[in-house]
Amino acid sequence: QLYQFVKLHLNYKKSIANGRKELTTTLVIDKLFTTISHNGSIRQKYTLKTTYKNVEVPEIIYQNIYAEEEITLHEAKDLKYLLGISVDETYFPVL
Repeated sequence: QLYQFVKLHLNYKKSIANGRKELTTTLVIDKLFTTISHNGSIRQKYTLKTTYKNVEVPEIIYQNIYAEEEITLHEAKDLKYLLGISVDETYFPVL
């Protein structure tokens, strides 16, 4: 676990130092809403199924994006994390 943490931290510092992100334009195929109940706690997942990959997003983004819509994914260059989504010149941060 320590090795994974150090690797993640170094990739994060590398990504911040370069200030780069990767933009991928993709098409939304479907929207998926899932409710998970475990030991009395309920969790809801909002997922966009795209031609590139499945992306888990917050509820506010899920409500503003429709199927068959073209979106741009903003991903950190050296990390596997999604930073935000752009739709028609509107940027939604995923944080």
